[in-house]
Amino acid sequence: LKGYPHIMILYDPQLAVSLRSFGIQIPIHDSRATRTLAALRHHPNLGSHRRWHRDRLDLQLSPKDLLRAHTSAYVHDLYADSQSLARIISATYELVDDEGNYHRYAPDRATRPLSDLFARMLEIAAGTAQCGQLALDSGFCYYFSGGMHHAHADHGSGFCLINDIVIAARKLQAEMGVGKIWVVDTDAHKGDGTAAITQGDDSIKTLSIHMANGWPLDGPKTLSNGNSNPAFV
Repeated sequence: LKGYPHIMILYDPQLAVSLRSFGIQIPIHDSRATRTLAALRHHPNLGSHRRWHRDRLDLQLSPKDLLRAHTSAYVHDLYADSQSLARIISATYELVDDEGNYHRYAPDRATRPLSDLFARMLEIAAGTAQCGQLALDSGFCYYFSGGMHHAHADHGSGFCLINDIVIAARKLQAEMGVGKIWVVDTDAHKGDGTAAITQGDDSIKTLSIHMANGWPLDGPKTLSNGNSNPAFV
C-alpha cells in the first residue's frame, strides 16, 4: 500500500461486544468500531485497498498463556465448573449489589449462560496478542478491542476478567523474543491491574495517563486486611 506500508488494523466484525445476550445490561456497544472501519474503507487512499485490514482472529490462548499474568489459583477457578465461573463473573461485572439485589443484570433476558462470557473474553484477549504479533510483522497494528487493564493477578475487577495487556506482552516476550515493553494507557481510569501485575518486572514499564480522582483511586490506600491497596501501585 503506497504511502502506508506499515498500517495494520485488526478487527473481526463477527466478534460481538455487547453483553446483552448474557443478561448484562451494561451499555457496551460496538458501533464506534464499525463506524470507524466504515470511515476507513471510504478513505480516498485506504479505501481501495484491503491489505491493512485483518478481519479474523485466528490465535487462541491457553491456560499457560494466562498463567504468565495470573495466579495459578485464579486460572484454575476460571477453568473450573460453570457455577464457580459465574460467581467470578458476577463479582467482576458487579452484577449483585451489597444487599444481594441484581445490579444492571437481568438473567431472565439472557440467551446464553453467564459462564460463556469467559470464552468471549479469551477470544478478545487473544486478539490483543495477535495484534502484537502483527505489529512485529508489519511495523504497526491497532486492535479495535481489548484493554482489560483492571484485571489483577488473582481476581477480575472493573469489568475486566483477565488482563489481556500483560498476557499479550509476556506471550510476545516468551515466544517471539521481544525484550522490554512499554504499556502506555490513556484510559480515563488508572490501569491499576496492569501496574500491579507488572510491579517489579523491569521488562515491562507502564505509563497510565488517567484522571486524578475517581475509581479505582477513590478507595483507601490500605485495605481492611492491612494490605496495601493494589490500585495505588
